[in-house]
Amino acid sequence: MASSTRPSAENGSELAPSHPSDKPPITGLRERIRQFPPSWHAVIMGTGVVSILFHAFPYGQQHGVLRGLSWAFTLLNGCLFVLFSGMTVARYILFPYVWRLMLLHPVQSLFLGCIPMGFATLINQGVNLLNDYQLGGNKAFVYALWAAWVLDAAVSVLVCFGMVHIKITRHKHSLENMTAAWLLPVVAPIVASTTGQLVAGILLPHSHTLALLTSTVSLVLVLIGLSLSLMIFATYYPRLVIHGLPATGLIISVFLPLGPCAQGGYSLLLAADVLPPLLPALDSPYISSNAGTAALRVLLLAGAFVLWVLGTMWLVLACLAVWDVARRNKISFALPFWGLIFPNGVYTLLTLQLGKAFGGASFFVDFGAAWAALTLVVWIAVAIPTVRFAHSGTIFYAPCLDRTPLNVPRAPEDTA
Repeated sequence: MASSTRPSAENGSELAPSHPSDKPPITGLRERIRQFPPSWHAVIMGTGVVSILFHAFPYGQQHGVLRGLSWAFTLLNGCLFVLFSGMTVARYILFPYVWRLMLLHPVQSLFLGCIPMGFATLINQGVNLLNDYQLGGNKAFVYALWAAWVLDAAVSVLVCFGMVHIKITRHKHSLENMTAAWLLPVVAPIVASTTGQLVAGILLPHSHTLALLTSTVSLVLVLIGLSLSLMIFATYYPRLVIHGLPATGLIISVFLPLGPCAQGGYSLLLAADVLPPLLPALDSPYISSNAGTAALRVLLLAGAFVLWVLGTMWLVLACLAVWDVARRNKISFALPFWGLIFPNGVYTLLTLQLGKAFGGASFFVDFGAAWAALTLVVWIAVAIPTVRFAHSGTIFYAPCLDRTPLNVPRAPEDTA
C-alpha cells in the first residue's frame, strides 16, 4: 500500500489524536461534557456489535451462557447510549457555539454518523429479544421497534446527505489528509438498511404492506450507502498509493472500509430472506413469480459475496498497514481505537450469514466464529484503557476546541 521508504506516518499528522496521557486530566463534569465529541458513540457501536455477535455465535447456544452474555452487553450498551446521548445533548445546550465548531471540523463532524449506527444495534437486539421470547404477538412492541427504526433511518439519511453537503460546501480538503473516516456518514444508511430488513421480518405477520415498504426502503438505503462508499473507495485507494499510509495516530482508520462492505453484504443477505415472501402480492409478471423471486435471491446472494470478497481485501490491506506502521512507530492508544470493533464485528456477521446461505459451509462458520472471538478480545483490549483514561479524565478531548476556552464570551458566529 505504501513504499517502506516513504514517510507515511507523518501524513495528516495535524489531524491525528494524541495519546490520553499526553494531555492534562479533565476533572470537572462541565468540561468533560464540553470535550465530549460525537466519536464517543463509536463505543456504543462496538459494544452493540459484540452483543449481536454473542447472539449469532454458531456454537454453544444450547447452554444459554452466550445468550446471557448477549443480553448483559445489550444492557450495558443501553446504559451507555442513555449516558452518551445525555452528554451529547447537554454539550450543545450548555455550549451552543460548539455545534458550529464541530460541524466545521473536517474530521470530528464525520462521527455524527456513529450516533444512528449505535442506536441501530439496540434496535437489532430488540428484534432478537422479540424472536427469542416469542413476543411477536405483542403488536405494541413490534410497532415500537418499527417506529424506532423510522427515527434511526431518518437521522441516518439526514446525517449522510447533510455531511456530504457540508464536506462539499464548507470543509477544506487535500488528498494527502483524506482518511477512511470519510465513510462514516455514508455508512449510516447501510446500517439502517440492515435494521430495516430485520424489522420488516417481524412486521410481516401484522402488516404485509408496511413490511414490504420497510424492506424496499431498506434496499434503497443500502444502495445509496454503497454507491457513495464506492465513490470514496475510488478516491481513497489513489490517496494511499500517492501519499502513503495515514499518520500513526490515524492508522486504525484503515479498518473502516470493512464497514460498508460487510454491512452492505449483510443487508443484502437479509433482504434475500425477507423480500421473496413479500413480492408475490405485487402481482408483477417479473418479480412475483417463483422464478423471479429465485433470481432475486441469487442476485442478492451474489452481491453479498462480492462485498465479502471486497471487505476481505480491505481487511488484509489494513492488517498489513498496521503491521508496517507498528514495526517503525509506537501506536499509542486513543479513542479512535474503537473504530476497530464495529467493522470487524459486521464483517463477522456477514461471514456467518454467508455460512447459512451456503448451507452451513464449514469455512464461513468456523472462520466467522474465530473472528468473533478475536473481535471480543479487541473489545476487551480497548475497553480497559478507555475506562482507565475516562476515570482520570485524560481521554476527554475534542480537537475542534483546541483554541476555545471554557467560557466563550463571543457570539457563536464569531467562533468559526
